[in-house]
Amino acid sequence: MPLDIEPDRRIPAVVGAVGTGPHSPLVAGLTGLIAFGLGADAVLVTVSRSDAEDDQALATLESLDALAPGAATKIVRADTAAGLIDALPSDALLVLGAPGGSWWQRQFFGPGRRLMHRAQAGSVIAKAAPPRCFQVMVDIVPLGRHMQARDALAVMEYPVAVVADAGLLVGVVRQSALEQAPTDTVGTLMEPATGISADDPIEAAADLAEFMDGSPVPVVDIEGKLLGGIST
Repeated sequence: MPLDIEPDRRIPAVVGAVGTGPHSPLVAGLTGLIAFGLGADAVLVTVSRSDAEDDQALATLESLDALAPGAATKIVRADTAAGLIDALPSDALLVLGAPGGSWWQRQFFGPGRRLMHRAQAGSVIAKAAPPRCFQVMVDIVPLGRHMQARDALAVMEYPVAVVADAGLLVGVVRQSALEQAPTDTVGTLMEPATGISADDPIEAAADLAEFMDGSPVPVVDIEGKLLGGIST
C-alpha cells in the first residue's frame, strides 16, 4: 500500500526497514523490486538500540540479504521510529511491514494503525497475505445438465465433473453414477454442490477435496458463476 508518493519525484534510494516480524521477508523482496523498477539504490536497514542488540541486528540482515540481491545493508542506532527516519538518505522511499509484527514495526503506527512517520519520498506498507484461489485456479470444462450420461463419459477427465447451467454451478456428477445409467441425463444423476469463493485462501479447497474425489474443486464468484477449479 503506497502512501504519500509523488509519481514524478526522483527517488534515489529505496530503504526497507526490516526486523524479526513476519512481514520482513516481503519487505526485503519488495525493496529490491521497487528499487530496480525506479533505477534507485536498494538498502535494507534494521535498528539496534544498544551494543547488546548488534549481533541480532546483523543476523537479521544476513537472513534477508538474499531476498534483495545487490542491496546495501545498514544497522541504525535508534530507539524510535523518528530516529530511523532521520538516518535515511535524502529523498528516500521507505518500505516497512504492516503493524502487528515486531515491536519495531509498531513504532511507526498510531491509533487506528495510522502511519505516523514517513520518509521524504513517501512510504510503502507491506503485508503478507495467503495466496487466494483466483491466483492458482485453472480452467475446467463443465458438463451440461441435459447431456446424456454416455456422452458425458466420453469427455470426462476426472472421477467427478462439475455441472453448469447458463454459466452457474448447479451440481456435480460422478463417473460411477454415469456408468450405471448411460441413457439418463446428467441432470437426473448429479448431486448438489457448492464451490469455494475466488477470494478464499487456497486452503479452503481442502474442505471439499474428499467430496470431489481428487477432481478439481469448483471456484465460483459471489453469484455462483463457475470461474474455474483448484486441483488438490
